[in-house]
Amino acid sequence: MNMKFLTFTTSAIFSAIGLTLTAFPAQAAIIHYEFSVLIESGSLVGQTFDGTFRYDDADVAGSPQATATVTGFDFDFNGANYCYGNLCNGSIGETIMTAPVAYFAVFDPSAFVGLNGSYINGDFSFDFNNAFVSPDDSSFDYSLSALPNDSGVGKPSYSAVPEPFTLLGAVSALFWGATFKRKVGHKGSGQKLS
Repeated sequence: MNMKFLTFTTSAIFSAIGLTLTAFPAQAAIIHYEFSVLIESGSLVGQTFDGTFRYDDADVAGSPQATATVTGFDFDFNGANYCYGNLCNGSIGETIMTAPVAYFAVFDPSAFVGLNGSYINGDFSFDFNNAFVSPDDSSFDYSLSALPNDSGVGKPSYSAVPEPFTLLGAVSALFWGATFKRKVGHKGSGQKLS
């Protein structure tokens, strides 16, 4: 069998697979985010607390308020774990909370602007406050007890976690594109491929 034809066919097949895999995120998908909250005031000042959340982007497209119910939430705050939905694993010490809501810019439903949700248990509470325009305007409030020095505010920052199929498709397309380019380059230089 002709080696050039085999190389071209293999490259074309893997490129098509890569492009097909990258097309999946265009459909409704579960979107993953990671977040950190840097505490700016109160008894926890200077500490950072991390978490993750998920939502279905099909909810955003159908929502006139540009919101989506969070389907999974996991947040480690001040030595305890708070969760919701499919990110709860039933471990000891895990606190299950009500569903937070993901907010998006009204003028651009694809632009995530922040979480809105709270947990309240007596004098202990925390609250994610979304911004309606930019994630830079989001905030986090907490209260550890009824004492005035046991409360404060923090600044959440959010980052989307890429879909595995998007990464796989992009990597395979780059690999096969580079392989094909190298093979074509050898052809032009007069060198024989093996």
